[in-house]
Amino acid sequence: MANLAAPPQEQQSKQPALDDDSADSSYELAFNVMSMLMFDPEHLNQLMDAVKKSKDPAQVVGTALAQIAQVAYNKLNQADLGVDDRVWASDEGVLDSAIEEAVEFFAESGIQLNPEAVAMAVVKVLKDSPIAQGQQPPQGEM
Repeated sequence: MANLAAPPQEQQSKQPALDDDSADSSYELAFNVMSMLMFDPEHLNQLMDAVKKSKDPAQVVGTALAQIAQVAYNKLNQADLGVDDRVWASDEGVLDSAIEEAVEFFAESGIQLNPEAVAMAVVKVLKDSPIAQGQQPPQGEM
């Protein structure tokens, strides 16, 4: 799976591994919120329709995952649950896991996605996001 923690040229200076109990609970909480939003039936139906109509389904899924991540990140920050920000883009973190889940879900539906292309779409959206700039994203759900 693609490591979203850093661009390829910066892979050598990865963040420290997230292996303590606090990081584990942060990961679980963040991934559960992300999954809840990702697999919401209404959003999922809209995403499935968009993917079926698209010439670039990996881009559609990656963009959707990035938007879902922004909403999940914002909700968790608003709840002030102390989620460690490193769990989102760390190697095998929330974003990597969400990409893997989405690719598997669509494969079960007969739609093959390139995980690397999905990851690149996620990175493209998030690198310019308010979160990446240290600001809160706009309020509201997807």
